Amino acid sequence: MVSMGDYVGVDPVRVRKLADRLQDLEAALARHGALIRKNFASWQSGLDLSLLAQQTQAVGEDARSMSKRADLARTLEVAGVAPSMCTTSGDIIDIPWDMADVDKESAREAGLDAAALQKALDHPKDKGSREDIAAIGRALADHQDDPTYLNAFAAAGGIVDAARVSRALHTQDGTHGGETLSKDSQNLIGQYATGVNRVFALQSAGRIPPNPDYAKALTNPPDDDMWSVGMLFKYGPKGNEWDTAVLTKVGAAMLDWRTAHQMRPAHTKGQVAGMVYVAPAFVDPDHAWYGSLGLTHDYNREGMDDAAKRALAIDANDPSLALMQRVGENPDASRNLLTGTDGARHAQELVSDHWATPGLQTNDYVWPSTVIRAATGDRQDHFKASAEAAANIINAGAAKFASDGKKSGAEKDQYPVNPEVSKALSYVFQSYVPDFAASTGVSQNDATVNDDGTITVGRAPAKAFLSEIMKNRDEAGYVIQAINAQISRTSQHGIVGDDSTYLKNLAELRGEVSVAGHDVDMNEAALRDAEHAKQLMWFNIISSGAAAVPLPSNPVKLALASKWVQAAIWAGIPYGGSTFPSGEANQVESAYKDIKFGDSTSMQIPLMQGLVRAGDIKPPEAHPEWANGNIVIRNDADRAAFNQWWVRTKSENHGRLDNFDDDMRDSFSRGVG
Repeated sequence: MVSMGDYVGVDPVRVRKLADRLQDLEAALARHGALIRKNFASWQSGLDLSLLAQQTQAVGEDARSMSKRADLARTLEVAGVAPSMCTTSGDIIDIPWDMADVDKESAREAGLDAAALQKALDHPKDKGSREDIAAIGRALADHQDDPTYLNAFAAAGGIVDAARVSRALHTQDGTHGGETLSKDSQNLIGQYATGVNRVFALQSAGRIPPNPDYAKALTNPPDDDMWSVGMLFKYGPKGNEWDTAVLTKVGAAMLDWRTAHQMRPAHTKGQVAGMVYVAPAFVDPDHAWYGSLGLTHDYNREGMDDAAKRALAIDANDPSLALMQRVGENPDASRNLLTGTDGARHAQELVSDHWATPGLQTNDYVWPSTVIRAATGDRQDHFKASAEAAANIINAGAAKFASDGKKSGAEKDQYPVNPEVSKALSYVFQSYVPDFAASTGVSQNDATVNDDGTITVGRAPAKAFLSEIMKNRDEAGYVIQAINAQISRTSQHGIVGDDSTYLKNLAELRGEVSVAGHDVDMNEAALRDAEHAKQLMWFNIISSGAAAVPLPSNPVKLALASKWVQAAIWAGIPYGGSTFPSGEANQVESAYKDIKFGDSTSMQIPLMQGLVRAGDIKPPEAHPEWANGNIVIRNDADRAAFNQWWVRTKSENHGRLDNFDDDMRDSFSRGVG
């Protein structure tokens, strides 16, 4: 560089290399600084290293400044607006050296970058277009804390064009073995996503004027290219880093877009037609959304392995999965998605078997499930919104059970019961057991939310919702044990007054669960087996205290917490805290013999659990291990011992426990109806 007064002539390529080397030096100093100080100290060196951290910071600031100079130099060179100083080819151009003067060029630079980006995206196969896309992505990264640059870039159409970047890069990369974007392209998309996110973040902070067109660029992109939008979120920041309002809007638009498309190919099983065997195949819909990505099937040229890999590639490129992953990482966006005017519709879009791929073992419901859990699970700090989201999910689950009964044989074959849907719905039930219990006997068509953050669930939707969960027999055990946990924790406080009323409501709910199980062909033996299969696991959860809900801080929330009786059981509790080592719990559970007692009498066990833990009664001498309330019935002898203990305890309770047991049975019978 040669100084020319207040300006210098520079080669943009060489300035970029210098900026990169400074960034490498900063990274090396940061990575090895502590070790350098430690080694010099151990050598008893007199060298003063106290300034090493300051030097690292200074190098970093120099690197960022040099990077901005490189961005500006290249922008001016490509735009052809800088006067040549040293060569006729224009390789050497004028830029200010002082960073204050460089920053003054931000708005002009951003406008030129936006124009260059549009040109590159309009002609992605032209020479130099990828280089331009990469350079502007780097400029966005360098200016992520520069509101002037980002505002000018967005105002010049930069957000609209950022939503086109993925498509242009795919056009350059092509599809190879199911890969639609190279690693380099994925990194580039991440830079644009970070820049777009910063625009919205600065808008929210009041540092960039609000403009609703920016969000529309992502909810209604050019050519309806929601795939490109989805890739911005897939390779961009985590959901908790995105502006909540924007993430909600894009997530909602993506769900609606998904509903309007058949997202996966159909699958036909291998069969004999006449004398000819027809191999299994994936069948694409007309005008498949993934056709432009080169992922449609070619039955004449691909074997079943290749066809399955292509189906997996379709799955991997599903933009709605990318959005649900990001929404699920942002609890506020999750609640917003499932509440308000459109919350009920979005709940129906989430509660669907169609998140699976016919003919494959893959199941992507983990992301919709994450959204449901994040939206409904915060009963402490966002109790009203969480309850509204839960009510919408309950209604959607009940409606799904009704509509599933009308599925044709072909539909059931393509989309059988999705166990992951059942798990998500079960989580909601487990979090709202007290609400279901309080609603027993209520007649209304839908679940509704109350001002105190509770929900009222009519008997009909409750039954349908529970039946939808219990299609997955493994999940039925969690449903039953969630109620048992409430019985156990409540009886620990007592079995009179409000506690008595709540326990009888729980018993009635157990009756409703029994009916729901029968509706999906689970007889009493099947329900009993489901309960037993999860009993040890739940005992460990309850006894560890993991089932307790922290008390809210204000009076309204405190009143709500008392209704939970500090005992809501969360399906997300990690079972790694079990007192059984890995593998041993399964072994113990498998040895759990079939014991002959019915749904209503099985409530005696959690009831006695609570009474033992409260210190009201003592365990039988033959079973001192029951002293902590972990009453596990492994065989007929254990059951006989429990029965003797139960009868003796009732007689010693002056009829109070006997009368209460009768009330529990009556309540259960009401639930059965």
